[in-house]
Amino acid sequence: MSMQLCALCGTIIKPKLGLREAEHAAVAYEAWSGGIDIVKDDENLTSQPFNHFEKRVRETLKLRDKAEKQTGEKKIYMPNISAEYNEMLRRAKFVKKCGGEYVMVDILTVGWSALQALRNENLGLVIHAHRAMHAALTRNREHGISMLVLADAAKLCGVDQLHIG
Repeated sequence: MSMQLCALCGTIIKPKLGLREAEHAAVAYEAWSGGIDIVKDDENLTSQPFNHFEKRVRETLKLRDKAEKQTGEKKIYMPNISAEYNEMLRRAKFVKKCGGEYVMVDILTVGWSALQALRNENLGLVIHAHRAMHAALTRNREHGISMLVLADAAKLCGVDQLHIG
């Protein structure tokens, strides 16, 4: 199992693909127990045959709760709910029902209208925006869109946090 440090206080579970639900949850638990505060799914991890969304969320949140009791510190899990809108909304409601407080959305792949519609549901979840695929729009200085413009658009659509890589 491995993990990659994200910012100063979080981790992304790695490898991106290949861990089963229990293995994913165990790596998250190890990170939280070791002092990390935030764990998020990777942008490629949504729901695969070897790692189903619902089972991963249940198992990871269960170990989040265990880590909070063990450390006495607040721990955060950001499951990736990115999908077509109806599925994304179903996943967000599932996270809320399981006691999750955060979700992660690949904002460019789901689209602005889906992102805004999710926010308008008022589920009380923190929306962490992942900028997967941004390089196709932002890397060439001769054409494209500045990441600052994309960040502003995401903020206007209702995200609470932006993953900046």
